[in-house]
Formats: sequence, C-alpha cells, structure tokens
Amino acid sequence: MSTLLSKDQIQNVKSFFKSRPMKIHWVQIVSEIRMMLTDLFNKYKLEELSQYLKVRLETLSQLQLEKTEVDHIINSIEIGREDNESKQETYYKVKDRVEKLYGLLPNRKLSKILNIPQSTLGKWFTKLKHDKNKTAVKNESSKRVGKLDANIKAVLKNNNTIISIDNSKELQELHRMLARHSNKTQKKYSKSEKDLILKLVDRFGSKLVHEQVKVSYDTIARLLRHRKRGYVVPSTKAEFMPVIDTMKKFPGMGPMQIRDYNHRHFGVSMGVNTVRKVMEDNGWYPSYSRKVVITEEPKRYEAIRRNYMWHLDFKHFYINRCKVYLLFIEDDCSRFIVGHELSDAERVDVVIEAISKCIILHGKPETIMSDGGSAFYSWRGISKFTSFLEEFGIDQIVAKIPRINGKVESINQKIEKELLLTQNFSSLNHLANELIEWIGLYNYRRPHQGLGNLQVPADKYYPGADKWFKGSNKDSSNHMLDALSILLKEFKKSA
Repeated sequence: MSTLLSKDQIQNVKSFFKSRPMKIHWVQIVSEIRMMLTDLFNKYKLEELSQYLKVRLETLSQLQLEKTEVDHIINSIEIGREDNESKQETYYKVKDRVEKLYGLLPNRKLSKILNIPQSTLGKWFTKLKHDKNKTAVKNESSKRVGKLDANIKAVLKNNNTIISIDNSKELQELHRMLARHSNKTQKKYSKSEKDLILKLVDRFGSKLVHEQVKVSYDTIARLLRHRKRGYVVPSTKAEFMPVIDTMKKFPGMGPMQIRDYNHRHFGVSMGVNTVRKVMEDNGWYPSYSRKVVITEEPKRYEAIRRNYMWHLDFKHFYINRCKVYLLFIEDDCSRFIVGHELSDAERVDVVIEAISKCIILHGKPETIMSDGGSAFYSWRGISKFTSFLEEFGIDQIVAKIPRINGKVESINQKIEKELLLTQNFSSLNHLANELIEWIGLYNYRRPHQGLGNLQVPADKYYPGADKWFKGSNKDSSNHMLDALSILLKEFKKSA
C-alpha cells in the first residue's frame, strides 16, 4: 500500500492506535497524528485503512465522523467571517456543536483548534457546567430527601399525630434569626440556627423546612451528617470573652457597637467581622431591621458647637397595652441627650416643661428643630411652644422630611432595638428606671460611631470631663486613707 507518508510516519500512526485508550475524540489526538490521519482519510477507503493499520473499522469510522464535525465548525466560522457577519452570529451558529466538545480539552487548546476566542468558550462552558452541576445536585438531593421524608412519615404514621409547621414557635424564631441572610448569596449559619433547623427537620421533615425557611436540601443533609458524626463544639478563646460578656449585658448592641465599646473600656481591639462571628456562634442575631430606600443623595450637616441646635421628637410605643409617648431632646453637635420626658400624649405643656429643665441644667440653645407635630407647631396662627421659644430668643426650624431631623430619629430606632425589644416592663416606673440607665449608657459609656475616635457624646458636650473623672479616680484609695489617718489623729488630740 503506497502512501504519501514515510515509513516512520506510518509506524507512528500504528503505534498510536496500539497504545491509544479505548475512547478518544478527534480533537484529543496529537496534531501530528491528526494531520497524518487526515491525509490517509482523503486518499483511502476505511476498509483498506482498517486492514493496513490493523484497526477496527468502527474506530476509524467514529474518528472520521468526529473529524467531519470539527471541520464543519471551522468552515462555518470561516464562512461567517468572509460574509462579514457579526462575531456573535458567527459563533452562535456553532454553539450547540461546540458544547458537545465540553470537557475534552482545556479551553486554551480547544480555542486554537476551532479558532474561537477562549473567552467565548469559557462563557459557554461555565454556564453548561453550572447547569449540569445543578441537575446532578437536584437528583442527588431528591434521593436523600425521599429517604428522610419516608422515615418522618413512618414515625408520624405510627404515632397518629398531625403537626402543623406554620404554628410552631421554632419556625417563627428561625425566621427572625435568618433575616440577616436575606441579602447574602453565601450563608453561614450559626450553631443556634443549625440547632433550630435540625429540630424542625426532625419534627416536620426536610421538604417542609425547605419550603418554609428556604434552606437547601444539601445544607439539611450536611447538617444531619454532622450531627450523626457528632458536633465539634467551637471553643471560645479567652480573648473573645469580653465580646460575649458585653453581648449578654447589652443584648441590643450590634457588632460595631460592641467592638467600639470593648476598645474604649477594655482596650480590646479586633475587627467587626471577628466580633460578628463570635456573636453568631453564641446565638446572636439582629433583633431589629428596617430597610429604607433613599432616592436622593443625603445632605449631611453638623452644628459648629454645643447648644447651637437641639433636636426634639416623640417616640410612640405600648407598655402592657398602654400607649406611651417618649420625648427626646438631643444636641446636634455632640449627639448628647440633654433631656427626656415620659407622657401619655403629645402635649405642648410636657415639651415646654422638658425644655425648661434642660435650659436650667445645660444652658439655652440657639435653635430648636422638630417636626410639624401638634405639640411643636401650629399651622394656623402661633402655637404656645413657638411663643415660648420667642420669649427666650430661640429660633425654631420645622423639618418637613423625617431625614432632616434624622439625628433624633436615629435615637428612636436605637431605643427600640436596644431597650424596648430586649426587655419586658412590668410598669411605667420600671420603664422610667431602665430608660435612665440606657440614656446614661448612651451619653457616657458607649462610643458613638458618628463622632469617631471612640468618643462618647459626653466627651464632645463636656470636653475634658472624661479626663477629669479618670484623674479623680486614679488614686482615690490613697486619698481616702490619708483623710482617715488625719481624722484619727485629730480625735486622739481632742481625747
């Protein structure tokens, strides 16, 4: 059999078929062997080549079909380029044929053979890989879920019990805990969340839990496997204990607030993500969340000095079916709460009395900002509160948009998150005492993130007060001993 190939080339082709694996695609063959086989396919029939190369006829016919498929892809691309078609149309015509070659070669090598950009192949194959993985995971998960649900159904059948997942307290608690994952693509569940998920799975089955809580079947199966093997209880290091202590003492504080609090008072410095992870591992979840969509860019302002502007606003809430109105008075420059008052309604007398007390304690403000509530402003004529301010020479600003009076609105959010939602109050006296403690924490202990440098509102409202307190308390025990010794000496002399 005379060929255009040399004896060495023919020997290379024969050795390739002897050592080739059982299944190999045309594009996976080395380029030199591929060129030699192309010449042989063009000159001889498959039956002759099969006898000469001692290769099965089915193998050669399969390779020839694959070669024809690859040639068709390359020719279609060349024709599209000659006809000046767009790149997207040219490549999209052969997309279905190219996807059949997925996984045979790396994208870099396949792009050289087909003359298609590597980025285009990567885009197609990434989507194809995602779809295949999704299908495989779904099939595997459905098998696992079928087994788990069968066991749950058998238990319920034996016990003759009917349970409703919608009315369970665990589901409501889990919904509150998982609210923090609403905008996250990758969810990391804390130990308390995992325990609640498994508790619901044991009672109602994984299908109902998946439908109600949107926890994937894979996550449920993984948690069940971990529980079967035994949980590894995360040990809390000693350096993280201040975070846990502060979290238990002030359950309304978030990670950033606890980080600043520990940094200021205990000298413990750590990142927000570290604090959040420690808190989540110990059962923390956000107790309050409010999403506000702001269409305009916010315009920020700050008073140039203390008592330049005070903000006023009422907070409405219920204590044992009794509606309570809480008035806050806040200094704009320092965010210091200069006064507060509890009332049974929004009455102007309450506001005037509270302002009068604040003026006696802290001095007169230059401006007061409030909303257009009935206790602050009258749309017909001059209100009693406006007349009171004119007597003292205080300017009044009425905020028509809540964001303009946002500093005191922020306090209303904080008091709800940190106090009203974390405690149950037996009476109004109980609320008044807890309110005084919270305002003390806000003014003197907890760093305010709007001030920076770990400052508390009192640092800016009374500059130097913190240093004075530290200095007076530094050697207080020695001063006390000296004073006692002097008194004893005086008593001895008089005796």
